[in-house]
Order: sequence, then structure tokens, then C-alpha cells
Amino acid sequence: MKRKLAKKGALCFVLSMALILGAAWPVQQARADAQTVSGGDGQTVSGGDMSALDESGSDTGTVSWTATQLITNGTFEILDNSQEWDDYASEWEISISGDGTSGYGYGTKIDTYATNNTSRIFNYYNNSTTQTAAFSMERTIENVPAGTYKLCFDQEGAAAASGLSLSVTGGQANLQMALSATTGWDQWAKLETEAFTLTEAGSVTISLSGDIACGYWGDFDNFVLMKAQESTQPEEDVEPVDAGIYVERVANLPDDFISGMDVSSYVSLKESGVTFYDFEGEELDDQGFFDLLADCGVNYIRVRVWNDPYDADRNGYGG
Repeated sequence: MKRKLAKKGALCFVLSMALILGAAWPVQQARADAQTVSGGDGQTVSGGDMSALDESGSDTGTVSWTATQLITNGTFEILDNSQEWDDYASEWEISISGDGTSGYGYGTKIDTYATNNTSRIFNYYNNSTTQTAAFSMERTIENVPAGTYKLCFDQEGAAAASGLSLSVTGGQANLQMALSATTGWDQWAKLETEAFTLTEAGSVTISLSGDIACGYWGDFDNFVLMKAQESTQPEEDVEPVDAGIYVERVANLPDDFISGMDVSSYVSLKESGVTFYDFEGEELDDQGFFDLLADCGVNYIRVRVWNDPYDADRNGYGG
């Protein structure tokens, strides 16, 4: 289907390559310390050059990370209508207990006052000033293909430590990490685990658990398993080739001339961690992205809609 965009400026090239090259996975880079484990991929998002390790720990080349669709509904946007209540987190087994009062709990919500995350998020809290609250949320990802992975997700919360820890287990894997302290409302941070390797297909269990600190609240979003894609040869700079093609600019185009593009993969890219920037290097929110398209002369977009854009192995088609 098509949706018309308001024209803001003079017509120019439909989509600048600078916009495409401005996409990046904005997480801290680390050495890929692979953990060998007996245990489909979506849009490839460059995480920068990383040291790739073979089973002996030797450098073999560079690694890029691909966002997979193995964690279904990692964004808490899909409603499970089979429940008696509105449940956007039915894939997780969740429990919480405290001092017997009603001052603690969990659920999903959309924070209409926030600006850094306007989608649905998972919220947990403990309003007690004297007692911690025992909390656990866990899910198992089945049929994870062999390969090297890391778990990435977003968190925000009160300016304090939550008291929770993360574990990622499967086969011989047992990754453990205490969650870093959060810094306040609408201050989101991206977290990632060390890399771990499945030598054969199997299951991976993700668990967040611990005692929620007194007076603490926190939020999670955008859980995704990233898969390493290794290049055994260093990338070489490729010199541009003169194609001998020149396109003469068409002058005096009418204002209603259609200058459009396909944005069907935009949501999938964003949920995989891609960030878009303008020509000045400023990060774009959703409105800013489409404003930039309009400023570049785009006045129509195409949005393709799939009912279930994954194959049997949960590989995404980019929709």
C-alpha cells in the first residue's frame, strides 16, 4: 500500500547513500571470547571489526553480527489472545513475591511521556521501602542452529542497582552477569553478553532473576540473539569504478511527480538495533527519519505487509 508524505523541499535524489551508510549497531565493542557449547537470520548489522577466534582461540579474521528472529516477540509487541488478560509477554515464565503487600508487580506498558522508547516495554517494580521482592523471568529458545551468538537487550530504571542478574545457559554454556545499575527514567542502555558457541543445534535458556531492591523499578525491551558471521580474510578497500553512466537531471518536474521508495524493512531494521543518522551525524527518531526522506524529495512510500514474515526456522524476510 502507499502513503503520501508531505513535500518539504526541492526534489533531489530519492535516498542518499549517506543515510544507508549511517546505519550502525550502537553497542560497545568487545573481543569475541567464544565459549564452546554443545548445544534464521535476519538483517546483517555491522558491529564494527572484532577479533574472530577459532576453537583454539587464534585470530581468524573479522566478525559482523546478524540480528536473528530466534527470540520471538522480543519487543513485547505481540498480544497473546489465548490468555484471559492482555498478555504481551506470554513467552516468558514470570514470578514475583515479596512482603505480602500489593507494592510490587510486573507487566507491559507504553510510556506515553517517554521520548527515547515509545514502544511497548516490560516493566517490573518494588515499591516497598523495607523489603526486597524476589523476581524471576525466564524463557527457553528451542532449535537454535549451531553458531556463535550473543544476547543483546535494552534496559532502563531508577537511578540505582536493580539487584537482578542475567544467565544464559544451554548445553555446557553458563554465562552469568549482574545487570549494571540504571541511570533514571527514559535513560535506556544496551546490554550484551559475551559470545558463546553452539557446536550443534540445541536450546538456549535466558533468565533474569534476583531480589528487586527496595523502591526500585525497571524496564526491559528488544531482546535479540545476534549471530556471528565470520570473514576469514581482512576486508580490502575497493576503488570505485567509472561506469560511464550519466543521468541527466530532468528539469521542471511537476509538484505531483511521484518520487518514492520502499520502507517495508524499516521497523525490522529498527528492532534489530539499527540507528539512522542525518547528514550532520545526528541520530534520527522515527519522525525524523521520514522528515529527512521528505526533505530529500520523497513524496510517496510503499509499505508491504506480511502476515507472518518468517520461515520455518524463524528466519526473517525483512518485513
